[in-house]
Amino acid sequence: MIPSLPTSLLACLTTATLLAVACAGDPTPTPAQEPVSLDGSPQTPWVRDRILAIEGLYRFTEAGQAWLEGYDLRQMEGQPGWFGSFGYQRWAGVGQAIPDRVLHELSHSYYGAFTITGRPELSWETPEGDEVSPALLQYRADLATFMSQPPDAYEALRERFRNLPNLSKGQYPDLHHFGEADLIFAVGGNLNLIPPILVKYFDQFLLSGEIQTWNETLRWYLGLSDGNTRIADGQIGIAHFPRTGYEAMEPLSAADVPQQFQAILEGEEQQRLSDFAQQYDLIKRERFSLTDAASVDGDFKFWRRLLREVLELHRKHPDVLAQAGGQGINIASVLDTLLEAERLSPQEQARLLRPRLQEPLVSDFLALLHSRALVELLAREPQEASDAPVQDVIGKFTEKLRHFIEAVDSVATIGRNDPDRGVRELEEFLAGLDDDEQRRNLDLILDLLWEVDPELAGELVNGMSDAAILQILNNNPGATMNGHVRPQRLLTALNITIDASQGQLTDGMRSLLGNTSGNAQIDAPFTGLAYDVVAQRATQAPRETMAVLQEAQVRLSAQPFTGFIASRPQAASAILSADLDGAAELIASRQGHGETPQRVIHTLILYDPVLAGKIVATLSARGEEEIVAEALIIFASDSRRLEANRSADLSLENDRRFLQHLIDAKGAAWVRQRMESAIRTYDQRIRDGTMDPGFLTAYAETLQRIIDLETEPSRRRLLEQTFDGAFEATTGGALSAY
Repeated sequence: MIPSLPTSLLACLTTATLLAVACAGDPTPTPAQEPVSLDGSPQTPWVRDRILAIEGLYRFTEAGQAWLEGYDLRQMEGQPGWFGSFGYQRWAGVGQAIPDRVLHELSHSYYGAFTITGRPELSWETPEGDEVSPALLQYRADLATFMSQPPDAYEALRERFRNLPNLSKGQYPDLHHFGEADLIFAVGGNLNLIPPILVKYFDQFLLSGEIQTWNETLRWYLGLSDGNTRIADGQIGIAHFPRTGYEAMEPLSAADVPQQFQAILEGEEQQRLSDFAQQYDLIKRERFSLTDAASVDGDFKFWRRLLREVLELHRKHPDVLAQAGGQGINIASVLDTLLEAERLSPQEQARLLRPRLQEPLVSDFLALLHSRALVELLAREPQEASDAPVQDVIGKFTEKLRHFIEAVDSVATIGRNDPDRGVRELEEFLAGLDDDEQRRNLDLILDLLWEVDPELAGELVNGMSDAAILQILNNNPGATMNGHVRPQRLLTALNITIDASQGQLTDGMRSLLGNTSGNAQIDAPFTGLAYDVVAQRATQAPRETMAVLQEAQVRLSAQPFTGFIASRPQAASAILSADLDGAAELIASRQGHGETPQRVIHTLILYDPVLAGKIVATLSARGEEEIVAEALIIFASDSRRLEANRSADLSLENDRRFLQHLIDAKGAAWVRQRMESAIRTYDQRIRDGTMDPGFLTAYAETLQRIIDLETEPSRRRLLEQTFDGAFEATTGGALSAY
């Protein structure tokens, strides 16, 4: 069992189904009502219930509960898509009873509620002319330091951070946003799972849970039944952690979730249904009263997403709406019909709903229908308009859908008879859309084309010119790469080919890596094929290929995106070994939170430990002694990580070969001195409370395992003397005694 496992002026406007959050500096919303004092709190009864739900899911200190219950959190009635915070000195608002979203906004607001343990001089007040307070700047600096630390007991959390798409591009707003507002959800509110360097910001707010480590947490999660996993996903953010490398961990037997979690989460789901029923007319008035031509797309898509959420909640809790009051009975009746229509074809959906168009709410809910059913029901002249705002939005978007469907059907008809002409028609249609329209509607258009004839659609899309394909890639990478443009076709358009010039290949790789879909699994076929091209080029011109890696900033080791070394180890070895000075420069230039020089070396040790040793020696000759020292401790937790997960991409034998090469090439004294430097550094960081307290113990365990792997007596003695000497000089005790 796992028990219940804050910021500058910021507001986040989002819908619950989209876990991505769009941020604005100040949306200046108007609450539907001012808070009503309740027992001295600025919170309404509805808000108090949301706070009680949060307190039931997470374990807060008494001071933390007092802050939660006294903070000015507001219900944004009639605005279910509104979630935002203006910081601890003002207020936050939430539009729905979604615990993780409520916690997100409370987390934004939290920063400033307490002083920082051990650093009370850091102020949460933002100086005039600055955008961020000194305390929040320090938090972000500590977050960056955490990302640069070597693997330790908190590596799973680092990998979650590295899973943020923009991090691989060197863009850090997402890291700051996630690290500030979603950390409590990511760790399930368990203080034990927050890394030491960040604990001082949360130790007055959160309590420790029963589970002590991330390894236990992952094993617990893997051991849950499907039903309990769904419950856990509402309380802890593990579902968004990259799974690569963890699937083979031994699940925890008898894993379970507290019974109250299910009751709380289902209660909040039912509250969302009740709120929707009771606020239905207000929601329509708040959302659609100012709709104009420019916002029709956004309003329709918002409405469709919201209704889909409500439909799923009604499927799960079929009796709630009928008892909710307001429009609940009517909403339940319409949703029951739409649940029945789900299994029907678009034409059958249209026939089912046509006789009911005049019934209350039916027209409002047509957004739930298949797009072609919607067009068949509501096709009309563009100038017609409805007096009902929701119906007007649906009607206007349906007109756009009709235009898209007619164009797609025409392209398909022409393409069946004359593929070349069909390609030209498709290009002309897409070229008639400006960049913004492509960004907003490309996925819809391509899906409509695929519905007509998947095989034909693939031929037409992939038959377009390079320029057309590159335009849709730049405007909407996700839609382009999500099964629509074939990997080989996209690479050809990008000039990622064996015959391309060095400049073309560099530009193509830069464009491919810069236009991520945001999903590593979707990107993988494209990056993998690109790595094949780079690997082939390496056999012809390794030095030129290294320049491509450098100039295009190709990821070498970053996870969860598979880096080039792990993906094509033989080619990587050929490139790096062809020019050790160039390899050292390439690796030393790695910057940002996605990968560091020492992490690249750690990856290289797994595949070519001797080459890794040569590059470290070269880095030393270049004066990069900080990187060298980090490289000699980066593998500190390998033994423990392998013990917890035998399938992890680690090798103690190759760790040994790496160190043995350095001893042979540079001498035992050279290795010992740099180990001493690393140990001193991390001993001080542990004392400062910025590093996992067990890190050096883990290092000692790994080094002892490396000694045990050496069977040749003289080499074994030399390893023992080197490692013992490093620990004795820095900690006063031998390796075996640490």
